[in-house]
Amino acid sequence: MQALVAIIFFAGASYMIGYLLFYSVFPADDAYIHMRIAKHMALYGQPYFNLDQQVASSSSPLWLLLLSTLFMLGGANPLLLPPLSIVITLALFAVLSMVFSRYAHPAGATAGAALAMILGPLATAALQMETPLALLLWALSLLLLDRKRFPAAGVCAALAACTRYEMGLWLILAGLAVPGLHERIRFGFGAAPVMAALAGFNLYYFGSLLPNTIRAKSIIYELQFSESVAGTGFLFGPWLFVGLLAIGFGLAIGLIRDHTRRFTGVGLLFGILLLALYTGRNTFLFPWYIPLFYLPIMAGIFGVLAASARRQQLIALLVAILLLWHPNSLMLNEATGVLTGNRMGFREAAPGYVSIATLKSEQCCIAIIPTHL
Repeated sequence: MQALVAIIFFAGASYMIGYLLFYSVFPADDAYIHMRIAKHMALYGQPYFNLDQQVASSSSPLWLLLLSTLFMLGGANPLLLPPLSIVITLALFAVLSMVFSRYAHPAGATAGAALAMILGPLATAALQMETPLALLLWALSLLLLDRKRFPAAGVCAALAACTRYEMGLWLILAGLAVPGLHERIRFGFGAAPVMAALAGFNLYYFGSLLPNTIRAKSIIYELQFSESVAGTGFLFGPWLFVGLLAIGFGLAIGLIRDHTRRFTGVGLLFGILLLALYTGRNTFLFPWYIPLFYLPIMAGIFGVLAASARRQQLIALLVAILLLWHPNSLMLNEATGVLTGNRMGFREAAPGYVSIATLKSEQCCIAIIPTHL
């Protein structure tokens, strides 16, 4: 049986590595923003996009510090990011497999984790964004919570919040779900130094606890609720979307009531609430936002499918089919692109290609892949 698990893991990891090597030629524009700030941090000790402007342009302090350390060691080279993304992706795959194996057969858990990775954070890793790191720390905290290692779980949950601020919601929910006052205090002792360091970093360099980009995006992008829902990839209308959120909330509560799957339920609840907050606030959803709620939701649905009554399993399967219909079609298209050598199969390639074609038609001078930051 261990051989079967190893074969499944090797096959999944091989595909992920091939996918990232093939599609990492399409980094997100925000990836270059992070790299420019990290370069300034590495060379001048100043985490600013423009050295003369004390603006918090990065919304991921931990990612910024990781990149600046990498640039100090290897130079400010964009080609350092794809190997980093591969390492983080494989680590997330391994940890997610361990999380899933808590309530399912190891072979099924590994296959489920591979599918969750391919549907969720893999494309964002190819964009060379920080989301996979945030999800790795989220998954580590979930695994540690299941193993009752609460101080270490607090550290990982807080580090996830330092990578993506939305993970602050997970930090709160996880802390509340820890059973017993004494254990919650231990969880808090793990999280508190990390959050204090984050606050100190932001106040020292920017004079603010939150980055300027959070407020700026809420002003720049004005969407209707239906447009925000469409941005998640959900294809069946806003009212069915609201109904699925309610069903997902009910499934999460059912998991939380089972003490053996409590924290998986909290993970599902986190994904549902984050998705509700995004769409309820009419947020413009960038591609690297989406795995932050999809992966916890997929993990929770897998927990229901693996160890629940038949009725709950059928409901969870329906939710999964409707929510994952669009990501599943994208996954199949991208896999075909990898097999046929067609990079335009990447979900982010076509919009970039259209933009480049438009610029060329207007006789603009552009550079697709910068050689410097």
